[in-house]
Amino acid sequence: MDHLTIKLVKAEKHFFEMEVRAACASPRERVICVQDHYPDADIIYQPACTILHRCDEHSGCCEPPKKCQSASSEQVALFFKTSDTTIPVIKFDFTNHTSCRCDVDEIGAVAPAPPEVSHLDSGHELEIEEHFDDELQDEFLMDSTLNSCPRCPRLFSKRFERGLCKCDCFDGDSLCKSIKSGREKLSEEERRCIQRNACNKPTCAAGHYFNVDFGECRKPSYEKLTLSDEEKQALSSSLLEGESDLTTLELNKEEKATTNDKDANLHDGITS
Repeated sequence: MDHLTIKLVKAEKHFFEMEVRAACASPRERVICVQDHYPDADIIYQPACTILHRCDEHSGCCEPPKKCQSASSEQVALFFKTSDTTIPVIKFDFTNHTSCRCDVDEIGAVAPAPPEVSHLDSGHELEIEEHFDDELQDEFLMDSTLNSCPRCPRLFSKRFERGLCKCDCFDGDSLCKSIKSGREKLSEEERRCIQRNACNKPTCAAGHYFNVDFGECRKPSYEKLTLSDEEKQALSSSLLEGESDLTTLELNKEEKATTNDKDANLHDGITS
């Protein structure tokens, strides 16, 4: 066996080894700095970091131009102590990736929800356990509110914003965002669920709206204007009335011009 063949065998062995060990399939643990996600120079968080699972270029290898991205994810709520005496305990929401896949790079994601804060009552010191109880009660109320919202299509998650129930994507969920951006359709089952008003419509990307008939997010330019027979007749009548008014206006102009010519001729005759 010559040297070139030996090198080719080693390269093949390395290739198959990396196909298994470096596959974009399972999220890897990452140490996440809290200040990177919720920056506040005046507050020190304890702990300063947390561990989350991530799908990225360090989690798996993909053939260009694809990158290792999240295929599914979940929201996790974590509690932190703070150096601010008025906010002894704070809860932050983070996205935890649960599975990975190779896909084209996605732009744009749902920003993490604003933190929920526990405040001191009337300046009196409260026990940390009481703040945890308050946080758990708030979380229970939020869960109850979300449970009252209609269910969301598969891959979309419930949101309750400004008194409205919404369905949106978690940060980094490329499958969900492919539907949100109009690149993929909902399944027939999910589309029918929305038609029956048993499911909420998904939130579409900017410049798109959800078309129930097709089960996808579309741009308005995709739609053609369709009018009923009554609307067509009303539009036709309106156009005819407009043409009639225009004809009357033109006749009035001609009559006025004729009158002006007669007056001018009469004036010339008197002058001569």
